[in-house]
Amino acid sequence: MYQDPMSKSNQAPHQEPSWLSYIGFAIAAVSMFVILKSSQHFRVDDAYIYSDYIRNALRHHGLVFNDGEHVNALTSSLYAYLLLVLSAATSNIAFSELLIFSICLILTTFLIVLQAQDLVSRSAGAFASILILSTPYLYILIGMEATLFLCTLVASLFCFVSHRYFLLAVCLACCVFSRYEGGLLIPLMALEHRRLGRSTPKWACVIAPICIVATLLLLNKIFCGDILPHSSSAKFAHARSGYWGHWPFAFFHAKYHLKIWKDFYVLLVICAVTGYFGLREVWSTSWSRLTFRFLMGLLAFYVLFNIPGYPWYYAPFVFFLLVYAGLGLGVLLRDTPTGAKVCVLLLIAMYGTYFTSRRVAAMQTRELQYSFLDYREIGLWFDQHTDKDATIETDEIGVLKWYSERRVIDILGITEPRNADFIGRRMPNTWLSVDTPDYIVIHEKPYKYEVVALSDPRYVEVEGIRMSGYHILRRRDVHPH
Repeated sequence: MYQDPMSKSNQAPHQEPSWLSYIGFAIAAVSMFVILKSSQHFRVDDAYIYSDYIRNALRHHGLVFNDGEHVNALTSSLYAYLLLVLSAATSNIAFSELLIFSICLILTTFLIVLQAQDLVSRSAGAFASILILSTPYLYILIGMEATLFLCTLVASLFCFVSHRYFLLAVCLACCVFSRYEGGLLIPLMALEHRRLGRSTPKWACVIAPICIVATLLLLNKIFCGDILPHSSSAKFAHARSGYWGHWPFAFFHAKYHLKIWKDFYVLLVICAVTGYFGLREVWSTSWSRLTFRFLMGLLAFYVLFNIPGYPWYYAPFVFFLLVYAGLGLGVLLRDTPTGAKVCVLLLIAMYGTYFTSRRVAAMQTRELQYSFLDYREIGLWFDQHTDKDATIETDEIGVLKWYSERRVIDILGITEPRNADFIGRRMPNTWLSVDTPDYIVIHEKPYKYEVVALSDPRYVEVEGIRMSGYHILRRRDVHPH
C-alpha cells in the first residue's frame, strides 16, 4: 500500500471496515465473469486483424496478414507478442485474447482499488471497481490492446506515487509498446517528479526498459520487416483525408459507438456528476495531476491531428470517468452506514451485470453492427466458392480474412501502405486502378473511396450471393465455383 503525499487519507482518514473495498472488488469480479460469459465470442473487426497475424504465425507462415507480405500492421507490439506466446501455449487464439483481456482488466481494477482507498476511502475503491467491471464499454474491446494499455498505464501511476522506480521504468516501457500514446506519461512524470523535489532515480533503473524496448524493436524487425507499425502512419493518413470528419471533429464522431450505452444513459449522467466530486476531492494529488494532464494531452493529440474516433481510443477517457465517478460516490456517501454502502454496491452490480450482459449479447446479433456477422457469412462463402489464390479487396478486412482465408487487400491501407497514401492524398479512386482484385466487397451505400468500384465496367455483381447492406463484385474474367 502506498501513500500519495497529498492524499486525503493522509489529511483526514475516514474509518471504514478494512474488508469493504475488497468485498466491492469481489462483487465486481463476479459481475465481470458473468458478463464475459455473454461476450466471450464477441470481437470487433480490428481484433481479427491481430488474430489473422497470429494464425499465420502459428501455421509457420510468418507474422504476416497475407502470406509473403511483410507489413507491420500490429499497432501494439507488446500485445501481439503476448497473444502469440499464449496462443502457442493454448492452441486457441480466441481464448488467449479473452485471457489477456480478463487478466489485464482485473489487475487494472485491483490497482485502482488500492489507489482509491488511499486517495479517498475504502468505499471509493469498491464503487470504482463496480463501475469499471459492470458497465458495458470496455467489453466491446475484447481482442484489442485496450485493457493491456490501461493496465500498464495504471501500474505506471501506482509505481510513480509509491516511489517504485525500477518497476515504474518497466511499466512505462510496456505502456509505450502497448500504445505509443503512452509515451506522453514520461514527460508528465518527469515534470511532476521535479515539482515534488524528489531525488534522481538510479541509472540502473533504465537497464530493464532499454532491454524491453530493444527486444520488441528487434522482434518487429525480424518478424514484421519494420521496427515500427505502419498502421500508425495509416491512421495519420486517414486523418489528413478528412473522410472521417473535417478538422478538428473526426475524433468526436462517436454516435455509432454510443449505441453500446443503451440502458445506461442515466448512469452516465450520474457518473459525470459524481465524477466531478471525485475529481474535486483528489485534485491536489500527484495521482490526479498526472491522470488529468495525461487525458487532456491525449485528447489534444487526437483532436489536433484529427484522428478518427475508433472505439478503443475512447477507452482511457471512459475508464477514468468511471474511476472518478467511483471516487465521487465514496465522497458523497462518506458518512453513510456501511450496510447502506454495501446495498448501493449490490444495486449497481446487479443493474450493471444484467443490462451489460443483455447489451453484449445484442452485439453478437445484427442489432448492432459491431458483430460483423455479415462479413462472416461473406467470408465463408468466399472460402467455399472461390479459388485458394483469389484476391478480395474491402475496407473492413479482419473478419473477412479470418473466414475466407484468402488474400485480402485493404482499401484503407492498414495492411497495404500504398493505399493509405492514396487515402491521405485524397485520391479515393486510385486503389482500384493499381490493385485490380478478383473480388470487391463494399457497402450498399458506398463510402467515398468505394464509389469507384460500382462504376468500373470491369466488375459486375456476384450472382451466387446476396447480402443486404453490401455489394459483392467480381472481375468479369473471374467466376466463382
